[in-house]
Amino acid sequence: QVVSNSRVRGVNSKAEVSLAEFRVSAVKAITNVQLVGECNSESRTQIYQVLLDCLEDYSTDSRGDIGSYVREAAMSSLQKCNHFVISRGHPIINLTFTHDLKLKLLRGFLQQSLEKIDRTRQVALEAVHALVHSDLQLDDHDLLKRAVPYLATLTSSVLLPKTDKEREGVAKYMVDSGEEYLQNVEYNNPNNLFPRALVLLTSPTYIDSVIRGLVVSIGGLTESLVKASSAAFIDYLTENDGEVATVCNSLLAVLKTDFKNDRVVVPLFKTVDLLLLTSLLRITTATSLPSSLLSR
Repeated sequence: QVVSNSRVRGVNSKAEVSLAEFRVSAVKAITNVQLVGECNSESRTQIYQVLLDCLEDYSTDSRGDIGSYVREAAMSSLQKCNHFVISRGHPIINLTFTHDLKLKLLRGFLQQSLEKIDRTRQVALEAVHALVHSDLQLDDHDLLKRAVPYLATLTSSVLLPKTDKEREGVAKYMVDSGEEYLQNVEYNNPNNLFPRALVLLTSPTYIDSVIRGLVVSIGGLTESLVKASSAAFIDYLTENDGEVATVCNSLLAVLKTDFKNDRVVVPLFKTVDLLLLTSLLRITTATSLPSSLLSR
């Protein structure tokens, strides 16, 4: 009843865009139902769905994107729910973390981790990190580990190693990955984040979510973010020209699902314009581009 009432009263309502604080409080209350109460499998599934729906809250008012506070609260709440379920062990994990739910969580977090608000990206990075380094079996696990650094940012109390054992784990992770991760590098900095994250464009599982978040940054208004995301995107496709057609197909898929959503469509066309300006969309015998992208 709490879950259904919260849906009706506007956890993700567009009708009352000025009530962001209310929706944030509602998200926290819904989360406490799972953390404090004894939920059955059906109620737990409903709670997850409500929180996932909140990741699509892009309400705005005179203050700007107030929906970002709801999205951040939802991601933090989903982390808490995940930790609670995992700590309870089997069989609750098997009942809760279905393959479909794991995909929805990671896709939602990855999209948010590449969007235009620094604060939101940080929360999303922590959420992705927590999932990737949990005991769950995830699609493209190794690829996700490459894309998501062990330390999302220097100042993150969630991610910095606190004990000798954790520090040893960081060192081992650095060695196993074959890369050097410096603790004084802020990976939420767009110049550090986007070049690493775009490796996920090779994953059929996550490419659409990466593209959906990426185009919002490329087509944004913050000059430093636009430059960093655009440069990383062009550099990636220049070095991996065989992926151009795949990326174009993903752009088309996003356009088809979000064609009525100006928040996505406008920056998506700016992204296509960028590809045209850099000649990456030239049609050659070596690259087969989806003609439907150029005909729309």
